[in-house]
Amino acid sequence: MIKFIACDMDGTLLDENKQLPANFEYVLTELKKRGVIFAISSGRQYDSIDKMFESVRDKMYIIAENGACVYDDAGRCIVSEPLDKDGCAEIIGRVIDDPDMFVVVCGRKSAYGEAKNGPVLQYIVPYYIKYETVENAAEHSRTDDIYKIAVYDNLGSEQHCYPLLSDYYDSYNVLVSGDNWLDVMRADVTKGTAIRRVQEKLGIDRSECMAFGDFMNDYDMMKECEESYAMENAHPDLKAVCRHIAPPNYENGVMRVICDVFDIKEK
Repeated sequence: MIKFIACDMDGTLLDENKQLPANFEYVLTELKKRGVIFAISSGRQYDSIDKMFESVRDKMYIIAENGACVYDDAGRCIVSEPLDKDGCAEIIGRVIDDPDMFVVVCGRKSAYGEAKNGPVLQYIVPYYIKYETVENAAEHSRTDDIYKIAVYDNLGSEQHCYPLLSDYYDSYNVLVSGDNWLDVMRADVTKGTAIRRVQEKLGIDRSECMAFGDFMNDYDMMKECEESYAMENAHPDLKAVCRHIAPPNYENGVMRVICDVFDIKEK
């Protein structure tokens, strides 16, 4: 019996226009009646997710910053896993001067970036409701608990930024999280480790968990949930490790699968 569902946002729950399914709140309410915990599991900032789901916040958990922090349905932080400060500053320094890379330092208090991010703010602001421009991102990172370093790469994150950070593959978790986005986190922090922590707190097993995702930052999450679904529009490598394929995000795939599995009828 499924007791916990973890669901990615972009490319998964949200459609191609970044909109929630029309029946999302209704399905969430039906899941809660059945005792099923639904969790958004995203690379986005906690505050931006919290704002987007404020009308149903008491019906869901939030796994933010690719698993570096987790909040329960009462808004309490139950997991917090920041980067080490020296390593964080070093990695920022490695990519900050590349003209095609734009760094967002994702902290507990806020997200930060330098003035050079101006041309790509349109891609940053939708994901970071709390965002500040600072003079020196590497130095400013020492003033906060940093969960993640996010890099927007004009040349493509998998082809350009990811190979340039090969020195950090063993000591950090370097994840391609979108066509233009790459995330760097602690080596022992993923969406999967966050789900394990939640499983321990709730006393549930991976056989009682379901997950939906579309990109490689969802990879570890799938390994912790027996009923794993890659979206039809997902990265091929993610599809290879999932038990099931869900209809694409632009066809309301997540809600269609959930309604079928839990026999939820439309109003």
